[in-house]
Amino acid sequence: MVLAYRWNDRPVTLNYVSGKFAEGLFSLVNRKLDQYIDSLEYLKENGEDAWLAMQEKKWLCSCDSNLSWYLKHCLHCGKPSSCYVMLK
Repeated sequence: MVLAYRWNDRPVTLNYVSGKFAEGLFSLVNRKLDQYIDSLEYLKENGEDAWLAMQEKKWLCSCDSNLSWYLKHCLHCGKPSSCYVMLK
């Protein structure tokens, strides 16, 4: 399967195995790219200290345990993780 789209006004072509996995992977890559760009823009506009504070808040559960984008819930308290990314 060949997936083609535009990113920053440039054509991008990705070659993946066909099927739902490829579509889900493409969707995940697209969302992560948007998050990376937003994060870099925030860093540029607000500075390193503000960016680090934002990242600490994002990746730390209210129970002070680290979160992972691989897990749906905090391993310590069981609350849903705001960082979890699911293939759709």
